[in-house]
Amino acid sequence: LEESLRLQQFERDASELKAWIGEKMKIAQDESYKDPSNLQSKFQKHQAFEAELESNRDRLEGMDKTGQGLTDARHYASAQIKDRLSELTELWKSLAEATSVKGQKLKEAHKEQEFNREVADIDHWIDVVEQ
Repeated sequence: LEESLRLQQFERDASELKAWIGEKMKIAQDESYKDPSNLQSKFQKHQAFEAELESNRDRLEGMDKTGQGLTDARHYASAQIKDRLSELTELWKSLAEATSVKGQKLKEAHKEQEFNREVADIDHWIDVVEQ
């Protein structure tokens, strides 16, 4: 009975973490960087998002520790627990990768915007000099 309770608690926590990762994945896969307006604000939000992910990494580590404890104790559902841990780890890796890609895209969009501003300034300067 105690093992069943521990499994149910583990599954509940795993489901909550999976749902949280799913919500954050939507944000990480958002392609708002394609719209050049408010890039600085988007980049700042992204930095806050990265900090939030980092601060929640301990949830995954806690799940891993709990799951390892259950499997080390030869829990009757050890295979199920290992599968769930693998699933959560892969979801977290996907979230981290998507977050990294979005951050890189935001940086590239910002650099492109700066370049375009510089080109516009040079064009304006050339127009002034030619007059």
